[in-house]
Amino acid sequence: MMSRRKKSRNSQPEQQPAPAPEAPPTADPQPVDNSALLDRLAALEKAMEVEDVGPVVQLRRQRAAEEARTTRPAGPAPANATHCPYCGTPDSTTGWRLLEVIPGGWTQTEGSRTGWACRTCADVALPPYVNGSRSIPNSYDLRSLLISAHFGVSPLRWLARFGGRYGLVWEYATKPGTGPWSHVPELDRWEHVATLAESRDQVGMAAGPPMDWDWYFRPPVTTVERRYDFTLGVTRSELVTQHEPRRDSSTPECLAEEEQLVEELLKAKRRKEKEDQAAASAAAARKARAEEVRRHYLEHRKSLDEQHKAARADLRAQYLAVLEHEGLQP
Repeated sequence: MMSRRKKSRNSQPEQQPAPAPEAPPTADPQPVDNSALLDRLAALEKAMEVEDVGPVVQLRRQRAAEEARTTRPAGPAPANATHCPYCGTPDSTTGWRLLEVIPGGWTQTEGSRTGWACRTCADVALPPYVNGSRSIPNSYDLRSLLISAHFGVSPLRWLARFGGRYGLVWEYATKPGTGPWSHVPELDRWEHVATLAESRDQVGMAAGPPMDWDWYFRPPVTTVERRYDFTLGVTRSELVTQHEPRRDSSTPECLAEEEQLVEELLKAKRRKEKEDQAAASAAAARKARAEEVRRHYLEHRKSLDEQHKAARADLRAQYLAVLEHEGLQP
């Protein structure tokens, strides 16, 4: 039986909790000016910041300070410059760098100009450090390297000299222009020459013409010339031995012959590359076929070895069974 206490407890109805009083409506929060608090927090964080004086951190800070001092973002030239001293652009899309003379390493020559230059020219005239080192070009090669960088070809230190064979001259800017190298006449011809120079470099040729071996091994020519003898006061004939003068290599005919020679060498080089590629592909196919044949050989040999092992085990079992049946010892 259920006890009386338990029965009376179950008979009582459960009491529901009283509803919570409704909170009075509050007004919308007003915006608070936290600028003073944020400034104080920033000052506190700066005061609590631990000053790192390690050599790596100091070097990074020095480089960052040097970068901030010697660089400017893209746009018009800085206040103390009107244009790039090399290409003459007054508005650079790549930024600006301050070029300074390196004591003991970079003398005041035609190519070593100081002041603000666009980053495209500055990175050629004074390359940035790469893995802790850099190679600064001399004034004789700088003009050619700037031409190469402008036309997007591989760096060729003889490009300006090669352009001179076509009667072209590449000058630095003396006043602001409308764009990079806008003061240089016949930029379209320069672009053609830069393309030809890159093709020559691919076949191993430089700015000069190929060696004329026929002229080099040609023997000298002996001629009879009339010359005045100041001692005797008379004119007499003399035998004069001299080499034939070398023909001018800057004539349009010679340049056209060199262009044709470069085209033939490029075709031969491409043909050789295709032949080498085909030979390499054939060798790789032969090697893959040899590996496939060897793999099949090893698989069949393993299968035969297993069959041979099983046959020998069966034969030995039969041998032992016969001996046991005959009552003989193995």
